[in-house]
Amino acid sequence: MRIGLDVMGGDFAPDSIIEGAVDSLQHLSVNENIVLIGDESSILRKLSDLQIEPSLFEIVHTSQVIEMADHPAKAFSQKKTQVLLSIRHA
Repeated sequence: MRIGLDVMGGDFAPDSIIEGAVDSLQHLSVNENIVLIGDESSILRKLSDLQIEPSLFEIVHTSQVIEMADHPAKAFSQKKTQVLLSIRHA
């Protein structure tokens, strides 16, 4: 099973999301893996800070972020490619 995490969403993102993903690694079975979805450079920087090997995760880069202030329908239509690619890869 692949578990996709939007690391750019939520309070204190991406740090808190990535830290939680790292903490959860010990609870995964051999057929489960975590997909980190977000800005790849931010993900790699945080994993480096935590001294965690990036190969423990699958990383799907997204160049756009849907912000809290974005209107949902407009964000979906204007950032559609990024949203759909992220969902397809996760």
